[in-house]
Amino acid sequence: MHSETRLSQLAQLRGMHPDVIRRMIDNVAFIADHFRAQKKEQKISEEWSYVAMIIDRLLLIIFTLGNLIGTFIIIFSSPVIFDTREPLKIMPPTKPLSGDTFEYGLNSNITSF
Repeated sequence: MHSETRLSQLAQLRGMHPDVIRRMIDNVAFIADHFRAQKKEQKISEEWSYVAMIIDRLLLIIFTLGNLIGTFIIIFSSPVIFDTREPLKIMPPTKPLSGDTFEYGLNSNITSF
């Protein structure tokens, strides 16, 4: 009842029909509700973005640790690291390899002079 009296007074003051003012108030209330809902959805979206960022960092750390541990396992399982024997000596070839006969002949002629 009190709101109807205020609405009538406002309509008389503005020179408008009370139904027009009532529709304007309803539209403003709708817009305000829309912005409140939008703000709430944005807050929820920001919270989920934060959760996604944390999960992303956690998986990056797990991936990095897995790669490092796997790399060390592969490197330390190599028999070359723990081999204490003397390496083989590389000797020059005594016979030419197939296809190298021309070069071998040239080198032997030059050194024989």
